[in-house]
Amino acid sequence: MQGQKAERGPRGRYARLICRGCRARKIKCVLPSPADLGPLGTPQSDTTSCERCRNLDLECIIEHTYLGRPAAKRANRANIAGKSDPSVSPHSSPQDEEKASRLSDSIRQYLFSGAMDDNLILQRSRDATNPSLDDDRIYHAMANTGTFIAGVLAKDASFGSGIQLTSTWDTPLTDIVSHDLAITLDNLLVWQRLFVLGIPSLLHLRERLLSADPNTNNVATKLLFAVSCLAACESSEIHRRQGSLKDSLQQATSSYGQDFIFSPPTHIDSVVLCRFLSIFKPTALATSKRVAHQSVKAELYINLAYRIAERLRILPEPGIMPLLDTTNIDSVEMERELILSIQGLQLIAEEFLLGDFLTMTLHSFRQVLQRMQPHIDSYHVLLQTRSCSPIMIFHIKWTIATYMQIEAMASSRQCWMNPNQLFIVVEEGEKKCLAEINSAYQSLSETAGAGQQNELMAMCSLLELRFHGVIARMLGLGLFLTSVLQARAEKDQPQNTEIHRDEATQLGNTVINSLTTTPASERSSHFFNFLRHFGARYPDKLQGILAKFMECTTIKLGDNNYIAPIRPIVMEIVNQCKNIVENNLIRFRVSGRLHPNFDRQLDLFTQCAHQLAAMVQPGISPETAFINGCVYSASGKMVFGLCDLMKSLKLQASLANDWDDAMRVANIPAEPAMQFSSFEAWNLWPARAQPQDLFDWGQPSATSGFPNPATDFPNPAVGFPGTSTGFDDMLPFTQ
Repeated sequence: MQGQKAERGPRGRYARLICRGCRARKIKCVLPSPADLGPLGTPQSDTTSCERCRNLDLECIIEHTYLGRPAAKRANRANIAGKSDPSVSPHSSPQDEEKASRLSDSIRQYLFSGAMDDNLILQRSRDATNPSLDDDRIYHAMANTGTFIAGVLAKDASFGSGIQLTSTWDTPLTDIVSHDLAITLDNLLVWQRLFVLGIPSLLHLRERLLSADPNTNNVATKLLFAVSCLAACESSEIHRRQGSLKDSLQQATSSYGQDFIFSPPTHIDSVVLCRFLSIFKPTALATSKRVAHQSVKAELYINLAYRIAERLRILPEPGIMPLLDTTNIDSVEMERELILSIQGLQLIAEEFLLGDFLTMTLHSFRQVLQRMQPHIDSYHVLLQTRSCSPIMIFHIKWTIATYMQIEAMASSRQCWMNPNQLFIVVEEGEKKCLAEINSAYQSLSETAGAGQQNELMAMCSLLELRFHGVIARMLGLGLFLTSVLQARAEKDQPQNTEIHRDEATQLGNTVINSLTTTPASERSSHFFNFLRHFGARYPDKLQGILAKFMECTTIKLGDNNYIAPIRPIVMEIVNQCKNIVENNLIRFRVSGRLHPNFDRQLDLFTQCAHQLAAMVQPGISPETAFINGCVYSASGKMVFGLCDLMKSLKLQASLANDWDDAMRVANIPAEPAMQFSSFEAWNLWPARAQPQDLFDWGQPSATSGFPNPATDFPNPAVGFPGTSTGFDDMLPFTQ
């Protein structure tokens, strides 16, 4: 047998395991023990994924890979099979598109725990709470709009299913984006530059990409250039004239994005890039459908930006007063320092607001406010002593609005067990916001010669929208905290400053029980006084915010249509629509009636949904954009789903009225209203309160039944509600 060759074993003998991502990038794939792996060819769990996929939260599909070159016949057969097999077609089927268009069912189940079903009227005496939904998950969706949206999208099989991972990209970006094209694309980023400070011009970025200096050309620089160009393409129809430009930019973004997330450079470009992604393109770096819905929350980008800014030492420190002497600083240097200051404050606020309000301690509030307040004070002085550009005024006022929101949250949390002081916090907070709106109009009007009229109008309208959003949060938070006190009083629970999650998730029942079981003669508690004063104003405020958003969508900067930022505006619109639905649901549970302006609310829902869908890239259908992970399309679908719930509620209210009329004719007493577990914490208002006329955006809402400090609020030391007496004494850590 010496002259005979040893027989070679089957090719499987030379096979080894590797995931698709590591194989495509030609890097080592560190796997757990083969005995612990799940089924091959399917996505692995977090515990069985390879080290790289687990760290980057990527989809990990492990397969056998064969060493050596496969036989030619086998390769040809595989190619022929791939061409003839319709299952591997890259195009989505009509069934997939039909599935993508249905989102209302999952919204219905997720929002109201099954409370809104077709038999709602016939089951008014039953408890519609769905015990299958976890209270902890419900609470997180209550506390964070991004979590709510991500939870609904996770139930949809189509969202993000068209996302494709590009592992390597070798073509220089300067080869696909010329000098002239960079100038053209730069002119399309006007809305992005309005909301994200510090974005370099595309021409400047392109020149840096031609450099070999790692201090000016790194993966963050490349990714920022690619993402900015991609955003410009998606806001116009330029991609139709440029052929494969958009596809090339998407592939470059996918490839550079993996490198950036795995090892982000400590560079200012990384900070600007993360803020750009979180505000306008949170799903741009998603590698698969599995992570697309999670990326909507943009938590990764905000945390990355904060940590990198910490290493760069550009975050404000407590007790340091910036811009002390503005008289001896030239305009260019002052604006540079101002940009860094505003960027730092916005990062601190965004990172802090990712947290859970119930678990935020007063100490954490103090720390954030102490870091922000010196800068806020400097901004007020700066606006009085120096002339600033419109964009600087806009960002100063926007940052002040965020500061006032955190300040109101801290003050409410500090004094929430004293309804007298809580009333003053809400009332004075609203007055401060309205004063800031007037101040913003005045400051911007003084710069009328420095910018185009449309730009100034856009800034004024957006700041108005922002400050009224802060007011809505103040009202909702005050109603939430007052209702917790009411629930504890009804159950004789011990009073302590900690609020438990089950108290938050059961507040819908608290309001309904109080309004349906308390006689009118006994409605003199702090809870009813608070509802009497703020309850009717809250839904009107939400409706006004939707109307203001629609006004903003008509504004253009140059020839560029309005593009709303995802986090500060689009998600808030979804949240306001959800709160209006909850408002009407509680009204119906208590009295069988809906809000007097229900038809106007429903009309605004439809308008907002259409406008959000219109922000999708021109030439791309909303369904295709939804499959590709577009948040504008997803938000539009969410509002359409909420609109469907409103229509269903209107139909059921009509049936309820017919039912009650029939019972009265038959002389049968009506059944008691059904209780339910409310999904949203900021949905507390009196169902029988007299509605106010839609408020005037420039003035505080006129209210009747103003509380009497001698009877409604028996503590005379606090001062008359609505005045500033005693207000500053409540906020010792904001001085």
